[in-house]
Parts: sequence; structure tokens; C-alpha cells
Amino acid sequence: RVSIGRYGAATQLSHYTNVWHRDAFPPTRVLFKSGYPQDAWSIPTYLYKAATVEGGIGNALSGDHRFEEPLPEVDWLAKVPFEEVRLLGEGPSFLPLMHLDAWRYTGDAAPLLERWDYLMHALRGQQVTEEGLMPFSGDETFRPPYGYNIDRGLTYAFELETWSAYSGFLFVSACERLADFIEAAGADKPEDLAWLRERAAFVRERTDAAYWLEDGAYYASMIYRESREPEPRALVLP
Repeated sequence: RVSIGRYGAATQLSHYTNVWHRDAFPPTRVLFKSGYPQDAWSIPTYLYKAATVEGGIGNALSGDHRFEEPLPEVDWLAKVPFEEVRLLGEGPSFLPLMHLDAWRYTGDAAPLLERWDYLMHALRGQQVTEEGLMPFSGDETFRPPYGYNIDRGLTYAFELETWSAYSGFLFVSACERLADFIEAAGADKPEDLAWLRERAAFVRERTDAAYWLEDGAYYASMIYRESREPEPRALVLP
């Protein structure tokens, strides 16, 4: 909780002054599970408000906003697909997952419905190829040690050279859970429900086919774009 600012910006206690979706997700879940729903909810709320005043979802958003009501209007679905490379996979999926945790632990569906277009934008804006593959964002915190472990170097461009199982896992989870929410909440969103179910099933099936290694009975973390070969080596720190 000491890493969360007055207005909900969860950031590292170092030289960073921005907030990232992937870094905000763990403390949000821990706080909900630990019985601090207001502290937990302040984190995705800050991300939503910051994206609103900055005019769109970003890989990183400023951590020092002071918000004034009313917030500006944003046509979220007009911003599909994402233009920023680092938003084409991984990070945006954490936004619906954080909101879904709020619903899971509080039972309040209203906040998700109020931010519905924002949450759908987070999923619709990502890149899913015709083969059902998804890219790395290029900002995953495990990239340097993983690049070292597979002899590709600390600055290997995963987002340009490979496809990511991790991005697929997050996307499928977010789509499936958001579809479950529509049905459980009785929300009148048939087109979104159909899209979420179709995308989840498609990416799940293709992710299983592309990354599952029968010999080791585990998922490869990535496949190389040029060869379509999976990388069997895992992230193991020396």
C-alpha cells in the first residue's frame, strides 16, 4: 500500500514516475483478496482516469495526475486497433482482468458496465493474426533475463521476432471472463458476447496448437516468426 499514491497510482518506489498495467495487476489482486477493496479499486480507477485525460490507453501513463470532474469524453471504440506497438499484446488484457476482480470480490457490476467501451477497447485493440497468434508487447519485465537464457542477448526484440504464448493466455482469460460477466450480470450485449466467445475459443485453440510441447508436457513461451518453431527453453535465472 505504501507504493500507491493518494489518487491510486501504483508505481515502483524508484526513479519511475509512470504506471504500467502489468505492474498494477498484482497489487490490485492482492488487495482485493486481503480485504482492502477500496485500496484495490483505486488502482484500476486511476488507470482509467489517466487514460481518459491522456486521450487513450497507453503502455505507460503518468503517475502524478490530479483529476478534475467531469472527465473528458473519449470515444474508446474509435481507437481500435491500437497504434502503439507495445499495446498490441499482453498489457491491455490486464485492464478487464482487474475490473473483473473488482466484480468478483464486491459483487458490484455497475463499474464494469460504466466503463464497458474502455474495457472492450483494451481487447479489440490488440493484434490477433489470422493464425490466432499474438505478439509480445516488447515491454515485459522478464525479457532481458529470458533473452540471456536463450542466447539472444539482453535486448532481443521479442515483439518483432516472435509470437507470445503469454499474450494469448492473458487475452483468452480476459475474453472468457468478460463473457461470463455479461451472462452473470444479465447485460444486454449480444454482439460483444458473441465476439468475446468467438475470440476466446479461436485464440485458445490456436495457442494450444502452436505452443504445447507434447514431449515435455508444457507450453513453449514463444515461437519464432520466421521458422514457426517453438522455443523450448524456459526462463530460468542463473
